Amino acid sequence: MTNKTLKIYWQSECRNLLNDIKGHMEEVFGLVIVLAGELEPPASALDLNRQQYDVNYLLPVLENDGLSLWILNVDISDPTHIFLYGVASDKKAIASAFRTGNDENFLKEVCHEVGHMMGLDHCRNKCLMQTSRNIKQLDKKPLYLCNKCTKNVEKKLTQITK
Repeated sequence: MTNKTLKIYWQSECRNLLNDIKGHMEEVFGLVIVLAGELEPPASALDLNRQQYDVNYLLPVLENDGLSLWILNVDISDPTHIFLYGVASDKKAIASAFRTGNDENFLKEVCHEVGHMMGLDHCRNKCLMQTSRNIKQLDKKPLYLCNKCTKNVEKKLTQITK
């Protein structure tokens, strides 16, 4: 598996979104997508007081070999946020459809988190990498990267293939 490969895991409720997510990831990021399998969130990650899954317990579930994305349909958070649409580290990302409102917004969030894995920061341009703190901001965010972020991803992919 090359560094340009993204393994996607999914919760059973998200299976119907896989083709759209796979196609958009290939188009926006130029990644090779591998559908790695269904993966349910462990009950041990559920914060019973908040009735949300803590991403700090979910991220370690993903493998450490290469880029991994887990798409979920449960409410996620961490101790410092009331809720999260998604979270990313340098090689792992989680996105949840629970609060995104519709499939297009979820696709935006999935791509946004993969953008972070590709080294992109939040962007102030009309861009997929804009911060979304609420559904109104998520609705307004475009489904594609701005030119600056696109160039940064292309640069990163060039470095990976060298």
